[in-house]
Amino acid sequence: MKVIAIKFFSDNFAYWVQRIAGSVGVLIDAGSAPEILSFFKSTGIPGPMHIFTTHKHFDHCGGNGEVKMPETKIHAGEHEAVYVPGCTDHMKDGESITIDGMTITAIHAPCHTKGH
Repeated sequence: MKVIAIKFFSDNFAYWVQRIAGSVGVLIDAGSAPEILSFFKSTGIPGPMHIFTTHKHFDHCGGNGEVKMPETKIHAGEHEAVYVPGCTDHMKDGESITIDGMTITAIHAPCHTKGH
């Protein structure tokens, strides 16, 4: 598995996760579009088919609208999905999705926000 941290603002990160190079990947926390779009351009990755948002704060979902492609699915926890721009999938605690051999499981862990 390959995990790449994409820095934005002064102390935030989005993460690009792929099972193997060249495979479909997922983007976690698209907080700032310019840096993420620059990453995709520099790597030749066309864009994310899936964006996972950990919680509703702008530094975790503020770039969703600019980063997503028309076919991108945006996933968020069911307790905050209504606040996440462009959310297409409200995930329940314990629900899993398998993408290109990677299984991603939602874990409801409220603390920072009700749904995070």
